[in-house]
Amino acid sequence: MFPEALTQAVERLDKAREKRLLQSYALVGGFAASVWGLARATQDIDLAVALGTAEPKALAAHLDAMYQPGGTDDPLRGVFRLVLKCAGQDVPVQLIVLQPKWADVALRGVVVRCQW
Repeated sequence: MFPEALTQAVERLDKAREKRLLQSYALVGGFAASVWGLARATQDIDLAVALGTAEPKALAAHLDAMYQPGGTDDPLRGVFRLVLKCAGQDVPVQLIVLQPKWADVALRGVVVRCQW
């Protein structure tokens, strides 16, 4: 179920990047830890995203997601939330939008590797 949901999420994000609706993204959270071999119970998929100059509303529309902006003193720019259907089950997905100054640091040198 999670590999299928992750594949769906990555396909959507790749299309969004092609349309310049986001700059980059990376898998984070419990599922990322398990991908690297650290078993961790998780019920969702978390990704960090850098929007660059793109507008959050455009990405929300593309992903059919809800967007909640961060507050003025929030270290996050905001969070997108969506649910993917996989094998008859709902898989929650959160896209954590990093502030531009943190996105450059956090997503620098992201390794793209996907094997099932």
